[in-house]
Amino acid sequence: MPHALRFAFYIVDGIGFQTTSMNISLFSKSLKLWVFVYMLCTTLGASAQSDNLERAMVNSRKVSELLASENLGEAEMLLTETLKLSLPDTLIAMLENQYSMVLGYKGEFEAAIDHNHQAVRLYAKHLGEKNKHTIDALYNLGELHGGAGNSDSLFYYLEKSLALYYENSPNAFADIGLIHNNLATNYRHREFHRKATFHFKKAVENWERVAEQNPDYLIVGYENLGAYLDTDESLSYLQKALDMKIKQGTNPFRSYIEIASKHSSFENYKEALRFYHIGVKLLKPLAGSQKETGFDYQYDLASTYSLIAQSHEAMEHYDSAQYYYQAAYDVPTMKHHPTWQTRYLTAQANIFRYKGQHEKAVTELLRILPRTANPNDYMFGYVTYSLSKTYDAQGDYENALLYNLFSLRYDADGNKSLAPDTIIRVFNRNEQSLQSNSATLLSNHALYLKQLAKQKPNEAEQILQVARQNIEQAVAHFEEVGETEYASLFYKRGFDRAMSIQQSILLDLLETTGQKKFGVSAFKVSEQAKINKTLLYFNDQEVRTLAELPEDIYERDRDLKKRIASVERSIFKESQKEEADSTALRNAYNELFQLRKDNQVFEVQLKEGFPKYYELKRNVTPVGLTEIQQQLGKETAALVYSLHEDLFFIYTITQQDIVARQFENAAAVRAQIAQYRELLLNPASTPMEYSNAAFALHQSLVAPVSKQLQEHKDLLIIPDKEISTIPFETLVTQQKVENSFSGLSYLLHKFSVHYAYSATLWNKQLSEPEHMAGQFWAGFAPEYSQTQAANYNIYKEWVSILPGAQEEVEELSELLGGDLYTGEKATKSALLEAGKNYKVMHLAMHSTINNDQPMYSSFLFTPEVENDEEQLSVSELFHQNFNAELVVLSACNTGYGRLLPGEGVLSLSQAFTAAGCPATLMSLWMVPDKETKTLMNNFYKGIMAEKSKTAALHSAKIEYLKYANNDRMTHPFYWAGFVLSGNENAIAKAGNFNLWLVALAVLVLLSGTVLWRKRQLK
Repeated sequence: MPHALRFAFYIVDGIGFQTTSMNISLFSKSLKLWVFVYMLCTTLGASAQSDNLERAMVNSRKVSELLASENLGEAEMLLTETLKLSLPDTLIAMLENQYSMVLGYKGEFEAAIDHNHQAVRLYAKHLGEKNKHTIDALYNLGELHGGAGNSDSLFYYLEKSLALYYENSPNAFADIGLIHNNLATNYRHREFHRKATFHFKKAVENWERVAEQNPDYLIVGYENLGAYLDTDESLSYLQKALDMKIKQGTNPFRSYIEIASKHSSFENYKEALRFYHIGVKLLKPLAGSQKETGFDYQYDLASTYSLIAQSHEAMEHYDSAQYYYQAAYDVPTMKHHPTWQTRYLTAQANIFRYKGQHEKAVTELLRILPRTANPNDYMFGYVTYSLSKTYDAQGDYENALLYNLFSLRYDADGNKSLAPDTIIRVFNRNEQSLQSNSATLLSNHALYLKQLAKQKPNEAEQILQVARQNIEQAVAHFEEVGETEYASLFYKRGFDRAMSIQQSILLDLLETTGQKKFGVSAFKVSEQAKINKTLLYFNDQEVRTLAELPEDIYERDRDLKKRIASVERSIFKESQKEEADSTALRNAYNELFQLRKDNQVFEVQLKEGFPKYYELKRNVTPVGLTEIQQQLGKETAALVYSLHEDLFFIYTITQQDIVARQFENAAAVRAQIAQYRELLLNPASTPMEYSNAAFALHQSLVAPVSKQLQEHKDLLIIPDKEISTIPFETLVTQQKVENSFSGLSYLLHKFSVHYAYSATLWNKQLSEPEHMAGQFWAGFAPEYSQTQAANYNIYKEWVSILPGAQEEVEELSELLGGDLYTGEKATKSALLEAGKNYKVMHLAMHSTINNDQPMYSSFLFTPEVENDEEQLSVSELFHQNFNAELVVLSACNTGYGRLLPGEGVLSLSQAFTAAGCPATLMSLWMVPDKETKTLMNNFYKGIMAEKSKTAALHSAKIEYLKYANNDRMTHPFYWAGFVLSGNENAIAKAGNFNLWLVALAVLVLLSGTVLWRKRQLK
């Protein structure tokens, strides 16, 4: 069993967490190991050393007791003395392992790692690499690397120990569960949600098999899953943990509190309060039985009162909130912990701010401030931060700046003497020192300066320039955090907010100075925020060329990434089964461990041997305005959107100009989008209610820039976040009483529209050289018969035949003369091969959207007999390299995926973009078969006439509306689902390309004949 594993139960308490631990008995474990080692040493002829053995045994037991009482110094001294004795290697290994644990508890991780390495080496030498004690030592080594901040090594050793357990002790369910649980905890800390969820569930799965022997493990597993998941399923796990505690006769107060916290996170505050009060009723006797200085239960009681206060606060029951913050303050043990008392007092003072009683809040906070020990006390930062927020709410931005400066630099001397009118001078003088401070507080400071500039118009430019400096420092700090594995939702949301403030400050400078360079800079900031993994993968070929990377190295890099993605998907797929194959999982884990090890070694070689490629493929520079303007046609205007929590921005770019606008109604726009989509996706909605919603959204997103669009016919829409879910063609430009959908003034009638994920990616898609695929068109349409559906392991409950799909591709094949892959031919491997050989690929098939784990969204093909591989996932597509110029995704929801902070919509269509396809035609919702067939036929007629892709799709939609059977069928649900993203230029037909090759060959032949005749004449 792995040593020193701890399981934390977390109770959120506003700012921090309380952690209590269930420790595995070090003494009993050491004793069991001692019996084993003693017998082994005797067998190896160590009886002559019996005195040393007895002494070492006594000392080791004593060390275990000292560890349990956290007497680390004495434990270390005793181990140092013991290791000086002449002892067998196996015994030394055990003592070295203990020594590493002591050093780990002390936080001396590098020294602990050295001792643990020695233990692993000795165990492996004498007991074998697959021995349980060697595996446990490897596990400890991973834990120590985690403590030292070496994440790669942490996961390497934990996954290696897990793989070895599966291989050698597959029935050691308790131990395997412990490793899964710890992997999950570490993945959770690093915000790897998919992996954390998977390992938490595997821990529970293993512990359920030994629930009778080790019920406490299963309780921990249920509580961890319940606390981690953000779905209704989480409550069922927490309820299971509660039921087990009640059955055991254990006081279940903590389970009630955890269930309450989960209800609170779902904003179900009434239910949360009910469970909190049950928890308090059970907790009070335990807290009352403690001495005044007893910390655990009384601290739990104070924390729970604080949580109750937060629920009342969220419900705007401010008097009740203050009552419970005071109750937390009054818990007897809190008098020995002034920091916590200060926290609760500050929380009460902040309630006055929420009530709008700003003066009273300021008075209370200034009264509390002297309680903080000194400017080095972190509570000083908390109180001054609260003061800055209160002054901000008052509109007193000078004092907001002053106290935000204190919270930024509470560890610096002398700042309390600063007067508000010296703020700007101080910031200029201390610019360098501010770079190490909190990015969030720097963002706040920039925002306060921005507000102050409005109050002081004569000094506005100077103040805004200082604000610009601060927000640039904040962004740089967030970017630095983002380059580490610790980048989390905190980073992503903070980065998004900082980008919003940065754009707003630049546009304020534009308004103040009239200098257009500030608008251009703001546009560049918006582009920086949209650089994501799709762009990085699409950029791969260009980077490879620039870095002059050898073909074999490039292929090895891609192959390793493909294989890792494939094995990870196999593990995910197998784990979703009701009865997972443990042998298959064990083999997959072993393969994944080896692949990751190989990739880790290869990454080091790549960084050392090809540093230029290593750097370039991780960094993409946002496109410049001039480059975008050169790509735009004379009649095309680009609308670039940047949507944030409070603000949103529109950049209108034409060949001659850029106009930047900022708006403060982002929340209202989100609400409009939600209402509009509800009506858009409901074909039963009425023309009037749809028209009202579509017109309102048009007024927010298009009307403000309509003046700049007057001379243009084509729109390039570069959306952001929720705006990515809108087909702009369906917006209504005029509000009028209309009882028919066909009579609505759709934007479609004024503009042809196409889309791009970002201006930078669009520029690269247009700059791509023409792919030299040999054939023009291939159509894929699997046949989901009941027999075939039985082979689907995950989605068999809904997989059905797509009645129009095969008919659709057969008709298109007759029109285009391309190749068909239907029924049994429509396999995953056939598609992967076709991606290299066809200019246009058409996929008429089912897709699955996994919003929880979007990298496992996938297309469903006909299963192949040899390997039963029917799914092609986003993660696999990201590592392909296709030659297709256009991929048409005539499937369900291929353009609509999960909204990820910092990523936008991660969808199946983006995966094809990442694979190198410069244009995709995708669907934003489940488009009916019949209408899809009509639209596709009309679209391809335009393609064959060598219209631009945008013009072809625009004509197809106009044609559909013109000949629709009845008015109901002109509802946008039926015709607007398909949108084009990427390179909109026309595609040269394969026949034309072949004619050019023939003409070139004839020309070469004629040139050769002329030269031959000239020579003959000589």
